[in-house]
Amino acid sequence: EKLNTPILNIIDLTKKEIVERSCKKVGVLGSSTTKSFALLTSKLDIANIGYLETTPKEQVDLDSIIYDVMSQSITNDTYKKMIRILERMTNSGAESVVLGCTELSLLYDKLFGMFPLMDSSEILAEEILKLAYND
Repeated sequence: EKLNTPILNIIDLTKKEIVERSCKKVGVLGSSTTKSFALLTSKLDIANIGYLETTPKEQVDLDSIIYDVMSQSITNDTYKKMIRILERMTNSGAESVVLGCTELSLLYDKLFGMFPLMDSSEILAEEILKLAYND
């Protein structure tokens, strides 16, 4: 109450973006830990928005992808795994796929245009800029 600085929540902002884009079903990507806490998916349930999550095998691959990014060892195999996950989700009806792990943002540029993606880090950054410039 005493701060004049807004506190932003990347999860709430991502859900807001999904709602604003009128998505009825999205894919949700995040680490095993993020997935276990259902941080975004619980909010999607409340908003009555459908979602797809990774299969157990895909989650192993996704955790490996996240590790590759963190260790700065991204290879063609990293992208092949990611593309397989994104293809399955979009072929299964995801209108967009949320990159819900900040490490996945570093893969965004190479995947942009190939799949309908929402980058939670970009959504947060855009909100910060709007507030900073009173837009």
